[in-house]
Amino acid sequence: MRQNPSRRPLMMAAFALSALGALAVPAAQAGSMTWNWNFTGSAYDEGQISGTGTLTAQQQSGSRYLVTSITGIFDNYDISGLFNPGSLGGNDNLLYGNPPSLGLDYGGVSFGVTRNGHTHGVNLYQYFGTDYVYSPWLLDDGAYGQFSLSAAPTSSVPEPGSLALFAGALGLLGALAALKRRRSAASRDDSDDERS
Repeated sequence: MRQNPSRRPLMMAAFALSALGALAVPAAQAGSMTWNWNFTGSAYDEGQISGTGTLTAQQQSGSRYLVTSITGIFDNYDISGLFNPGSLGGNDNLLYGNPPSLGLDYGGVSFGVTRNGHTHGVNLYQYFGTDYVYSPWLLDDGAYGQFSLSAAPTSSVPEPGSLALFAGALGLLGALAALKRRRSAASRDDSDDERS
């Protein structure tokens, strides 16, 4: 059966979108990931301190991951949200490493905790292999301990560009199917007219 030449550009476009969608899949897998995090340690003047929750990090390049959100509890106080980079203790909100082994850097990750109706800043950072807490409002002298992430990401979020490519390819394939049905119906009508 010979193809109609007018459909070739549409079929080529559908093939191109499908190929681009296939190439975009690895980018979506390397995108945002949600991790369970945990911190346990000792405050210099207040005894044990701990925190737990989830954070979402977006891969920036190579082994750099930018933390985009954080939730949980720290030192028995609710975490109110992530602080902007550079707002507390030189924080950059970056994690380094290769999953599942991500860790803090010297800039650290900063977030707020709600205590007595006020938001207080907390910065978790690493210095020469030891994890520390800087929080002038929550702890008088800081704390040290161990920050860790769960062994594997709990979920993966596809990037919007991948979803758009997928939707475009589906739309184009739907348009091709509608065009085929329309032409098939028209050719049946023409053949019925010729028989009469």
